[in-house]
Amino acid sequence: LSLHDALPIYNTSTTRRRKNNQTIPLHSMKLSITKDFSPPPLITNLSLQQQDAVNFVTSTTSNLILQAYAGSGKTYTLEAILCAINNHFPSATVATLSFNNKIETELQARFSRRGILKTAVKTAHKFGKQACEAFRGPFRINEYKVPDILKAYPGNIPWPIQKTLARFISLGKDAGIGFLLPNSPDTWRQLYDHHDLDCEKFPLSRFLTIAENVLNLSNQSDKIDIADLIYLPLLHNWPIQQYDFVLVDEAQDINSVRRELIKRMIKGYQPNRHKEMIKGFEDLYDDKTIEALIASSNKEVDRFSLGRLIAVGDPHQAIYGFTGADHNALENLRTTFNATVLPLSTSYRCSTSVISHAQKLVPGITALPDAPTGSVTKITEADFLSTFKQNSPSLQTSAVLCRNNAPLIKQALSCLRASIPCRIEGKDVGKQLTSLIKKLS
Repeated sequence: LSLHDALPIYNTSTTRRRKNNQTIPLHSMKLSITKDFSPPPLITNLSLQQQDAVNFVTSTTSNLILQAYAGSGKTYTLEAILCAINNHFPSATVATLSFNNKIETELQARFSRRGILKTAVKTAHKFGKQACEAFRGPFRINEYKVPDILKAYPGNIPWPIQKTLARFISLGKDAGIGFLLPNSPDTWRQLYDHHDLDCEKFPLSRFLTIAENVLNLSNQSDKIDIADLIYLPLLHNWPIQQYDFVLVDEAQDINSVRRELIKRMIKGYQPNRHKEMIKGFEDLYDDKTIEALIASSNKEVDRFSLGRLIAVGDPHQAIYGFTGADHNALENLRTTFNATVLPLSTSYRCSTSVISHAQKLVPGITALPDAPTGSVTKITEADFLSTFKQNSPSLQTSAVLCRNNAPLIKQALSCLRASIPCRIEGKDVGKQLTSLIKKLS
């Protein structure tokens, strides 16, 4: 901020002298020291369900899970909640856990445009990395940590089995083996069966023993891989920065260690709390709540009465079980944090026909009263290209969704052969074809 545009600052001089005795006007200098910014305006254009969520946050001290169906405005509701937190609890700090880097960037941009304050937006791995660096200083992530241990492991482990073991051990870290679960053959066998792994003709008992031993070796190593960013601070009880509010986006894809990380990020989480932990938070809660906290401060409690959880997710969109996410992650969060569940069931995205079709799987989702009718039709793969050719002007913005990549690539090549322009999201088919031709020639 330049001075003449800034809020009132502490330095009221009109000029500042350079070393060579020349003076320059202060309004041309860049300063960052200003008084605290005002909280962002409250968002008032909300549905009844969205307003209920905001009111719950500002009028209670409980944890909240928003069950937000597809297109129900969950991010918009999170913005409204954060604006309300900034206004009702001005000193409160907030951490928002995004599911990946792309969502992190999007949330940071949206929150910045709103003027939302005191809110850190990061992935769970970045919050974990912050704890690692705070404890042991800067480091570089070593993605070959476990593969290198496997290469040096006694005995001959075939390369395909090494790759399977590396993924298996990463899943073990995501499950919290070593602090949430015992590092034992029985635990590894349950994990093996849960993820339906296949060690082919390699002896299963040796496979499980190697996983157990390599995890121990990994935990003794000074190197850190991606899975360690969350795993090691929890395993070794390294200090983790705590916040008054922890918001979790895409909460249906939370796994065991992320849930534990969230628990430890919530301010006040600590068994055998003492009275001094209450100090500094009197402006956040009323006297009755403070008295209740002090009364329970000497009890063995695995709770977090000073900080709060706000999680948003949709159990029908839980698709990351193959990465170690809990298939019932929202229910686990509800029971762990004794949270109240509120719905966001109205979809602002879909036509009434699409919603009617979706209700066969998700009965609770509803359409806007004035949503367009739209249509849901069926077409065979054989008629796919001919339909596009006949209706090409009206289908120029069409999207084809598929669970796997291979069928999409097949259809994309068919479209290109039929002179129908297309692209695969995240892939440059033309570049790949050119590269393939060069290799063949």
